[in-house]
Amino acid sequence: MDIPIYAASKTEESSFDAPLSSSVVTKEQMKNAGATTIMEAMRLLPGVIVREETNGYYDIHILGLDNVPPNSGLIFFANSTTLVLIDGRPVYNYLHGGTFWETLPVSLDNVERIELVRGPCAAMYGPNAVSGVINIITRRPKNDGLYTVANAQYGSYKSFISAAGVGYKFNDKLSAWIAGNYQRRDRTQTTYYDISRDMYVPLDSVRAVQNALVTDPRS
Repeated sequence: MDIPIYAASKTEESSFDAPLSSSVVTKEQMKNAGATTIMEAMRLLPGVIVREETNGYYDIHILGLDNVPPNSGLIFFANSTTLVLIDGRPVYNYLHGGTFWETLPVSLDNVERIELVRGPCAAMYGPNAVSGVINIITRRPKNDGLYTVANAQYGSYKSFISAAGVGYKFNDKLSAWIAGNYQRRDRTQTTYYDISRDMYVPLDSVRAVQNALVTDPRS
């Protein structure tokens, strides 16, 4: 309960003193759990449902609100009421809504902790924070001087995950950190769901893709 949290009231405080229902998972807990991605680490947060729909592609929602708005016909609009932040900056997809988890610009090696606030937070964060807020806090250099970290993993479906970062702490008030990551994952299923025909078909047979090619042949 003494773990600091920022997302609950936009000021650092202990989880015990936070005025909203909130939880924090630290990098030590993620490491001990064997998580390899940020999305897997979110399974450690109470109230968060994490579904891996295919290799590296996730559907994540809070408190069972996985069909908001109700009866949505487009998958891009699913879970569009949870606000995701990285160091307090939103990564919300403003075109379709929701968050494309596989495109997050940081890897698990760059994460210090993940904060979760359950329930409506629109008064603090705006209309996208209806079901809750997920705030991903990146790590900072702790020791004076140069600091480096690197990681590489290889698994099934030709999955390759790599990340590296280098930081330098000049003093207690000034530090710098640069990091990069690369992921490649083959799909567990090569066909795509076509809403108009209610069946799985190859990518070039999806009606939306065919219409896009007719509209712009250069595609």
